[in-house]
Amino acid sequence: SSLRSKKGDGEFTGPFAPYGYKKDEKDKNKLVVDPAAAEVVKRIFAEFIGGNNITGIVHGLNDDGIPCPSVYKQMQGHNYCNNRKLEKTYYWTYSTVKKILLNDSEVYIGNMVQHRTEKLSYNIDKLVQVPRDEWIRKTNTHEAIISIEDYNMAHRLIKARWKPMDCSKNTNKFAGMVFCGDCGRFLVRSKRK
Repeated sequence: SSLRSKKGDGEFTGPFAPYGYKKDEKDKNKLVVDPAAAEVVKRIFAEFIGGNNITGIVHGLNDDGIPCPSVYKQMQGHNYCNNRKLEKTYYWTYSTVKKILLNDSEVYIGNMVQHRTEKLSYNIDKLVQVPRDEWIRKTNTHEAIISIEDYNMAHRLIKARWKPMDCSKNTNKFAGMVFCGDCGRFLVRSKRK
């Protein structure tokens, strides 16, 4: 209940700050902008709004030698590691950039959104997704990295570019069985013109 109360007050309760931010040295429940990482977040949004697709953004970040969020956190001295399957992932990936644009983007306009997942039970470590209407959201809790206009434009573009896949028609007999030997992620079928 103490943790839920902190979340309701807009205090950050996670172990690691979202990419682009760091915990305030005086108050670990407050986020402050990390200038180096914030510039990368601005770049991602600017390139996406400018017409670049996520794959192009990923290639650009990797070509420029910009460390991915997990490596960046380790370089800052944090004891951070990815999921065990992704121990070898030290580069930017499609899902990392998409997460910044889609899932984590509200934090970049100064809003704190927490309680997206919860444990099944105190003695079971499995996390389950919390329905969107039950998320704990507090506005203007910290300094924004991107403007509300850029946030809205990016989300309009996301809705226009991505259509939900109909799994009943697009199934493949290898779905969920074929994975990358390097990073451990499942491979997906894609069609290109």
